[in-house]
Amino acid sequence: MRQYKIPRGVVCVLLAGIVGTCVCREKPRTSASPVAGSVAAGRVVEIGQLLGQQGARVYAILKAGRADVAENLIEQMEDSSPAAAAALQACQKLTGDEMAGSNIMGRFQEQMQAQMAQLYGRGFLADQSPLASFEKAALLDPRWEPLWPHMALDILVAQFQRQAEQGQSLLTAGDDVLLSPDERYDSPAEDGRCVVLARPTEDTPAGVESFDLTALQGRMAVTLLTREKDKHRHFFLGGPCVDFLAKVTAGHPEVLASWQPSLMAVADAFGQHGLYASALLVKRAVWEQSGRSPAQMLPEGIAWLESVADQACRTPESAHRLLVALGYWGEVHADALREAPGAQIKTRMMALVGRSMPVAGVCPAVILGCHLGLDVLGANPSFAPVPEPWRQQAQACAWFEKAEATQNADERKTLLEQAATAGHAPAMEALALLRSRSGKQQEAFQWLAKAAQAGYPSSLNNLGVFYLRGIGCVRNEKKALALCSRAANFGCAEALYTCATVYRSKVHPSNLPVTVSLCSYAAQRGCTEALFDMGTFYSQGNAGLAKSPEKAVECWQKAADKGSSMASYNLYLCSLHGEGTAQDTARALQYLQAAAEGGYNEAMYRLYLHYRDGADVAQDAREATKWLQKAAQYDHPKAREILNLLARYEQQDRERGQSMLPVYQSEAYTPYRSPQPDPSAYQRALEQAERQKRNYRLHLQRQVPGYVPNY
Repeated sequence: MRQYKIPRGVVCVLLAGIVGTCVCREKPRTSASPVAGSVAAGRVVEIGQLLGQQGARVYAILKAGRADVAENLIEQMEDSSPAAAAALQACQKLTGDEMAGSNIMGRFQEQMQAQMAQLYGRGFLADQSPLASFEKAALLDPRWEPLWPHMALDILVAQFQRQAEQGQSLLTAGDDVLLSPDERYDSPAEDGRCVVLARPTEDTPAGVESFDLTALQGRMAVTLLTREKDKHRHFFLGGPCVDFLAKVTAGHPEVLASWQPSLMAVADAFGQHGLYASALLVKRAVWEQSGRSPAQMLPEGIAWLESVADQACRTPESAHRLLVALGYWGEVHADALREAPGAQIKTRMMALVGRSMPVAGVCPAVILGCHLGLDVLGANPSFAPVPEPWRQQAQACAWFEKAEATQNADERKTLLEQAATAGHAPAMEALALLRSRSGKQQEAFQWLAKAAQAGYPSSLNNLGVFYLRGIGCVRNEKKALALCSRAANFGCAEALYTCATVYRSKVHPSNLPVTVSLCSYAAQRGCTEALFDMGTFYSQGNAGLAKSPEKAVECWQKAADKGSSMASYNLYLCSLHGEGTAQDTARALQYLQAAAEGGYNEAMYRLYLHYRDGADVAQDAREATKWLQKAAQYDHPKAREILNLLARYEQQDRERGQSMLPVYQSEAYTPYRSPQPDPSAYQRALEQAERQKRNYRLHLQRQVPGYVPNY
């Protein structure tokens, strides 16, 4: 068999995709081989007769996937049966490593060029393509002309069936990963960023990332895929075998009709092994060659996913692969989704996501929904049930209930320790927070970790917050997101908000809708911080939301009712200026008072200004001083500046008073021209100086806010 050397400098202009070798975690299940139609079965019999005994034996070896064993046997047939040898060489190429997509990094570029030459028969490598070898067999023996397309499909069906049973994906990135160039960038090929929905694990949570596509060059030619982004707007691409299937059936529609039952059977075999995206890839290739439009294929694919949803939702891995398949199917038919029937299809897609969410997780479902434009959290989704194994420990529950009821701090601590030692997760969390408030962060982290192991959602979220802020541990954002995602799967509002916070911290446009979606549902479930943030989103009109002061006031009012001082301060500003609500100065001052009493330092400083200047309230120097001192205690910078400056002038007054003390104490000092020495003159002089000093301080407080001291 002739060997061709691939010269350097050959550049491929198009790549259909390289098959990934993403192995399914489930144990491969055996299934019956697909049965071809009567016409196809008859053609297979004719192929065996034409090959002869030796050729039929080689053909069986090739169908079993042993291309390496068949190579020498094919060479022995080149002289006696050149046409049969050429046909078998084509089959060998179809079952070789090049057509299956190898991941050897060192030979990646050479494999790419060889694959392209085999697929499209270009230039000096034209005779290496399977199509060229089949055509050569037909030229040597005309009897192969009607048979070789059936032979090619017979080999491909066997190849697909074998890959399905071995759990091998047909997609470039595998059935576990949704990979898509982010069209919000002008040129994905230049900055190499895309949308990534990976299968969530403890260390690698699902997420939308600024992902370097060149890191995947061992599995796909990303540069070539993204170079023509108008044509390759997605990565729902199969390997060379899928592309060859389309080329063979495109010119022989009668062959496709006879082999369609077998191809659909192997597609179902991929589905039985949890490779739902690979199954849709085969179905789409068959439907396209059958002349169906994208508008016709879209509902058929959704219907098939609905038929396998019950099977897919049994494990988190298969449920996640269902989401990935749904993502690819919706992405490749994005134009059809925008047409009139698309709204009905989106409703069915949201239902599929809702069924997968309790098993696959909230964050992957939300990311997929945002990528496809689906409001997955707006359809009242269901969440996984909260595990509560500690409920079976009656004594521990009794200790915890008694600890929550007692007012004695020492007794509460002792009861919590007893309940936590007995394995009561809420007691572990309460004890951890108690340790954290006393400064023992490492002990708090250890107790939270134990409570999280029991699956307590609140502890999972708090442990994630500890990892996010580096409290009692090394800061780890990935672990934080993974833990909070697990808590969010149980519907924990605080965990949903924490996940939104982590996604917002990642600088990537795709994260904005994910952040808003998670934050919105956390707000619906009563999270105070999420309510405040939603009000901010509506107030500023960012993160993809239309600006709406009325909705902002509504969200802030709900947050203020739950005790948010910052929300009360924002309501003060809205009521003061009439933004999103009627202008009402008295009500604005009530909000400001509530915000100041809630500990917000900016509200304290504003209240000081109102009392100092007598703006909308009676001027009151004592109240002004009180709120100025409180604002300084809460680290308000301007309040601290004012107090520092006043302290400086007070020190000067004190030093001047000390210098005058001998004069005041002298018997010769007779104020008011009294003929006799006055023993109380000294006290009256001090009181007069104190009054002057107070008046001077009020004068300074009016003048200093714009002054920046240089000391």
